[in-house]
Amino acid sequence: MLDHFFYWGSLPANRVIGTYDYGLVALSFVIATLASYVALDMASQQGREQSRRVALFWHIGGAIAMGAGIWSMHFTGMLAYNMGMEHSYHLGITLLSLIIPIIFSYIVLQIVKTRQFERSTIIRAAPFLGLGIAAMHYTGMAAMRMKAALLYTPGLFALSILIAISASAVALALSFRAIKSKPGSQLSFKILSAAVMGAAICGMHYTAMHAAVILPFADCRLDPAFNGRNDMLAFGIGIVTLMILGIAISTLTISQKFLESLKEQVAKQTEELRQAKELAEAASIIKSEFLANMSHEIRTPLNAVVGISNILQTDKLSPEKKKECLNTLALSAKALLGLINELLDLSKIEANNIELEHIDFDLKALAQEVITLLSLRSQEKGILLSLNYNMTQTRFLGDPLRIRQILVNLLSNAVKFTDHGGVQVVVESAKTENPELLQVKIKVMDTGIGVPPEKLNTIFQKFTQGESSTTRKYGGSGLGLAICKGLAEKMHGTIEVESIPAKGSVFIVSLPLSPVPESDAVLASIEEAEKYRQNDPNAVENGRILLVEDNAANILVTTTYLQELGLDYDIAKNGKTALEKYCLQRYGLILMDIQMPDMNGYEVTRWMREIETRNHQPHTPIIAMTAFASVDSKDSCLKAGMDDYIAKPFKPEELEHKIFAFMSH
Repeated sequence: MLDHFFYWGSLPANRVIGTYDYGLVALSFVIATLASYVALDMASQQGREQSRRVALFWHIGGAIAMGAGIWSMHFTGMLAYNMGMEHSYHLGITLLSLIIPIIFSYIVLQIVKTRQFERSTIIRAAPFLGLGIAAMHYTGMAAMRMKAALLYTPGLFALSILIAISASAVALALSFRAIKSKPGSQLSFKILSAAVMGAAICGMHYTAMHAAVILPFADCRLDPAFNGRNDMLAFGIGIVTLMILGIAISTLTISQKFLESLKEQVAKQTEELRQAKELAEAASIIKSEFLANMSHEIRTPLNAVVGISNILQTDKLSPEKKKECLNTLALSAKALLGLINELLDLSKIEANNIELEHIDFDLKALAQEVITLLSLRSQEKGILLSLNYNMTQTRFLGDPLRIRQILVNLLSNAVKFTDHGGVQVVVESAKTENPELLQVKIKVMDTGIGVPPEKLNTIFQKFTQGESSTTRKYGGSGLGLAICKGLAEKMHGTIEVESIPAKGSVFIVSLPLSPVPESDAVLASIEEAEKYRQNDPNAVENGRILLVEDNAANILVTTTYLQELGLDYDIAKNGKTALEKYCLQRYGLILMDIQMPDMNGYEVTRWMREIETRNHQPHTPIIAMTAFASVDSKDSCLKAGMDDYIAKPFKPEELEHKIFAFMSH
């Protein structure tokens, strides 16, 4: 079998001895060197890349560049060799000769991609590369079709393979050196290693060509000047391969730009995800408020729908009353439909701002209310809780519920963290550049455990407390101060803290508020009504109910229920009217709506309780009737001085039970 591949003995005189075009020989070396440089550079990029997909891209690109370069060098070298006889190439074997070096190059790059420079790495990789070069060459030679036998001398055949392996080892060693070298000298080592690799490919090729023994057949015509179309075919293959190398180089440049663009996109998407996460967290924070508002808006007309539906099931309605009920039912259904349409529109809008009220309230009364609320807890601990209100102005425009929330949080913390001494609330003001505003400062001072200096900058962050042991000893989630800070900033104010460990803390809330003149008209009407009631003994009617409600549909439903129960009632459609009626006569029970245009139910209730205290009058039961159905809403009603709570829409038997529970006393 070896006799069909090797030529044994002395070389025959009739063997074909060709000549070389040295310009094309030089071109073959340039091609091999360029391909080696591209392949080695891609290999170094592969080793630095952390992304597996991108590293695979470099890996495959380097293998294609190296394999195509070896293949192109071979056929350019064959173009340089003139045998003086006609020959052609088998297409299938020629394509196989391209695939072989690509596969071997892929294996070599796989071996060296993650390894440091070690002798074992060179020993493993260099034979694969050298054998890949040799396999490509001898497969390409086997693709030749000519009227001659092609054999090889054993010695030069072995020498060609040895040259390929040895030169490959040197080139790989230099490429490792380039990776480890300083950035300024990396290019020199890369060029040197590429030149050595190119020399290995060319050295193997031309040594193997010298080992070839071409014996023409009897019918072969030799013509030293012959240069047929087979050379043009080889030249065409060389051009195509150069295009492949050009694409590889272009891919190298484009891929670098692509990677930079990809990194920018990843950074942009990361930032977008971060912002989306923050928006989602903010949406979660305001979810409770949103649901409470939606509950109110839905329950108000729904109360009318449910209530009128129950009323229409009775047979005691006059035609006029039934018509009134049906009209109210239609209006309530229309209101619900409008709300649904608004919700559908709302789903298209991204809204994450907290809605603040801007209503008239008494700041001094609010602060005193919070003091009263926490006085029992302070008395249990044996500490003094006091209010020092250093302003003549008491009424402001703002959000009393939010300000109250801040005060409750700060005072609760102060009482909780103070075991000896006391807690004092100081309210004072300062002028601002805007003459319509006062800078109101609310100071909460305690003699408690204080805040360590290193914690002062983070005390207002979420889930943060002064000491790591605070949660274990005192409890709490660490959200209170973060909420206070957020609310203060929403109201265009600030919150600060001054503290000395083991001596106490001072929390200072500064809010710009619009002062409001005292309601002389309301006070005058109250005083006049009080004088009238004191002079009229018939003004007290313990069985009469005062309904404070501004919604016509709810008035219809509630009064119908009251009529069925045989109860007398008066109607007040706003807070001021309710106060006037309350002062004119004593009621056995008051049904109080919460949301009203001028004064809300909380404010009206506080005024009524103040009148009772001032005149030493008996306590009048007040039941809140509201579409706010959350636990916090119920607590707010009770803390404002109301006695009970009923959520809209309510059942007739539920209203009856609550009314007679108070009026039977």
